[in-house]
Amino acid sequence: MGKIIVLLGLALMACGVLGEPAIVVKFGRGPAIGTSYYFTMPLTLSSAIDDYGWIEYESPVSVLPNIRLYCAPEGVWVCIFYEDNGLPAGLQIAAEKSKFNGKVLDWDIQGYTSWSVEVQGVVREYWTTQQYYMSKELLELSCEDRLAAYDTTDLLQGALWVSGFNRELREIPKTGKGMLADGFYLHNCIPGMGYHYYYNMTEELVCGSDTLVPWAPMTRDDKVIGVVLNMIGKIKLDAGEKNYYEDPTVAAIRSIVSTGPQCLYDAATTPGLTTMHVFYVTKPNLITCPKKV
Repeated sequence: MGKIIVLLGLALMACGVLGEPAIVVKFGRGPAIGTSYYFTMPLTLSSAIDDYGWIEYESPVSVLPNIRLYCAPEGVWVCIFYEDNGLPAGLQIAAEKSKFNGKVLDWDIQGYTSWSVEVQGVVREYWTTQQYYMSKELLELSCEDRLAAYDTTDLLQGALWVSGFNRELREIPKTGKGMLADGFYLHNCIPGMGYHYYYNMTEELVCGSDTLVPWAPMTRDDKVIGVVLNMIGKIKLDAGEKNYYEDPTVAAIRSIVSTGPQCLYDAATTPGLTTMHVFYVTKPNLITCPKKV
């Protein structure tokens, strides 16, 4: 584990204004960074256990080898997968079924996996979806070879992998140019977020369970620096629950997706959208929009 800390420390020397590789969740504006939004997640397993008090949970999925799932004991809304060296291999987002209203799309087709898990002595039911930062090939290497091959300057080890339609693992290129060649469309840039890329997002797109890709990566300087999860419907949390989710208005959706289908804007009105931005840099609040790439 000491070698991991040294490696991650060396990465700091190669970082730009947005900071070193990180996992930061939820967009927001104002002075409440770290308390109401831009939540920093534990980047290593040792930090998850020692600094955050996270515990291991049995993962609802097993599509990649040699990774384990850790979450906060008080809630499993956002969890991290770690590989054998304690490095971050992915992230899981969960939506509690009983608290999600306005379901329009089919969860299974959209790529979600059902999860029954005990949280603070109560068995709860969730829909979960995953994103991964390491390939199957990398994770199949020995711990030593994997650590030697690990690029400490980037969270994404070659690409981004997400739970795709019908839970099939989908690879997303880690550059804007790569995504454009893969069927993504460049939409607007928002300060504090980046340039948004949506798959096949045109005015003609039909908002179906097998056509509306829930993941939209974001870039800065043509490099993927995060991804936003889009869910049609609204989550209503209990009082005191930590809120990682975003509640965008129709105007906010239009400001990001300027040439989308009318069905998307209608859904943003009723029943509404729930989103969650996940950033791969320590200072997403410093993301600017200098020019299109």
